[in-house]
Amino acid sequence: EDAEPLAQDRLFRLDQLMSIDYPEAKDWALYYAQSVSLTRFLTAQGTPAQFVGFIKECQRRGPDAALRSAYGIEGFADLELRWRDHARREASRLAAAPDGPESTTVK
Repeated sequence: EDAEPLAQDRLFRLDQLMSIDYPEAKDWALYYAQSVSLTRFLTAQGTPAQFVGFIKECQRRGPDAALRSAYGIEGFADLELRWRDHARREASRLAAAPDGPESTTVK
């Protein structure tokens, strides 16, 4: 069920996700779940300070430049491919957990 939007390709494009100020009510759950997933993906690519630098750089120069300088990711298209691959692996890992997602909680 958690992977359903991914499996059905009902996700926000990442350039849309990062530019939405406030989603429509029907999209809240997807918006926040996808935002958390993307944030976890980016923070796993480096340090917390690197992520903070990325956010600041987004505000100054825009997300494409920030992705390149902070993570060596060549813009939204590259980020989209990397993140979707990560999201598919995570969905598979969670689905394979013996007790479901609860058994994979990071302590």
